[in-house]
Amino acid sequence: MEAMMKRFRWLIVVWMLGMGVATLVVLFSAPDVGRAQSETDPPGQISTQWPDFFGGMKAYRVDSVDNLASAIAYNSVRGEYLIVWEDHYASEIAVYGKRACADTGAPFDPAIQIAHHSTYTRCQPAVAHSPVQDKYLVVFAGESKSSLPPYTNYCIVGQPVNGYGPITELGFPIQANTNHQRHPAIAYNSANDEFLVVWDEEQGTGGWHNIWAQRINAGDWSFEPGPVCIATGGSKHRSRPDVAYNSVRNEYLIAYTQGPITGGNIYAKVVDAGLTTPLSITEFAIVYNTNLQDDVALAAGPDEYLAVWQDGPSVSYRTIYARRVSGAGTTPAPPFLLDEVTNHVCGAPDVSSLNSYGYLAFWYCDHGAPIFKKNIYGESLTSGENMHSVGVAYAIAALGDATDPAIACTPHGDCLQTASLTVSSGSDFEIYGTVMRSDHLYLPLLLAD
Repeated sequence: MEAMMKRFRWLIVVWMLGMGVATLVVLFSAPDVGRAQSETDPPGQISTQWPDFFGGMKAYRVDSVDNLASAIAYNSVRGEYLIVWEDHYASEIAVYGKRACADTGAPFDPAIQIAHHSTYTRCQPAVAHSPVQDKYLVVFAGESKSSLPPYTNYCIVGQPVNGYGPITELGFPIQANTNHQRHPAIAYNSANDEFLVVWDEEQGTGGWHNIWAQRINAGDWSFEPGPVCIATGGSKHRSRPDVAYNSVRNEYLIAYTQGPITGGNIYAKVVDAGLTTPLSITEFAIVYNTNLQDDVALAAGPDEYLAVWQDGPSVSYRTIYARRVSGAGTTPAPPFLLDEVTNHVCGAPDVSSLNSYGYLAFWYCDHGAPIFKKNIYGESLTSGENMHSVGVAYAIAALGDATDPAIACTPHGDCLQTASLTVSSGSDFEIYGTVMRSDHLYLPLLLAD
């Protein structure tokens, strides 16, 4: 019991249905007053980072179909977020979006229809924002349609969205050929005012996938140049990449799953902003062992990165691990466990930087019998942390499930966390979320002569 209480010490959110009225119960708890000073805290100071709910739970998409795979970008110009997700209709999967106030999480109506087709799928959205242009770039995997070149299979598409919401510019193919391209991820480069989009692409025989990237100018959406192959060779399957931008070095960390098609290890490369000869850069292992690793998520801190991924000995027993990567691309400490439920599945992690304060990471776990529900968990980690964090969040959609968490944070440590929830057994997944605020307590050092 003591271990369980320690696990849920941070906050608990329960979504309940009773008497036909939906009720949100939020339980707050204080941080552990015995927490020792971190080695990364400024001398003579104690910092605590215990996120709490600030705006309450908000509904961003509630309709009669499933809404999944949300992603979020912060707009520093307007103090807003843009949330994007997959909207699953009977004959199509479309991409929609909605703006939300960064202070309260309150949504702005109406929802934005970003990409749809009555027959072809638009899926796996990712989004980033350029504060110079006050524009978002939403990228997604899409099947071909008449307005695109006459290619088959999936391709990577970009859709500009104005900072104030409406779409006034046409979308464009980022990579489109006879191969399959999927799983796009995106990062914004503040030094060059450009985006870097990465994805996996099926090439050659045997179903092997390689990692590709494309630089896109935020001012006119021109390509500079590309696309560029990041990782290939060795009859290895490379898939599901993520990317994070390091402003200190003007470089990126690109991480991905490498190994057999059924699973593998997490590998990565640090590449310069110009993507200079990336194939000559040796990829390194963030984690390499006999377990199955997948679904890596990245965030960039002060000249370092945090990688979080799904791990585990089998497809029915998956855990969540994390590891710090230095700005130079070294791994100064071993991976550390974030969550484990024996013989059950945890997955779909996402992570965001709290700037110099640290990171927030979220994922789902399937409890299995007797509950048979997916729930959202999270960790608050300090920059430079090499061990299991202290605080954990727990959210449950009573009588239903919660999955596909996403997280984005402001530079001063406020965050928006979203997930797909079912508010009753067997109901559709809808997009809900809440603003979370990190408390930072600094105690002065008193010096005496």
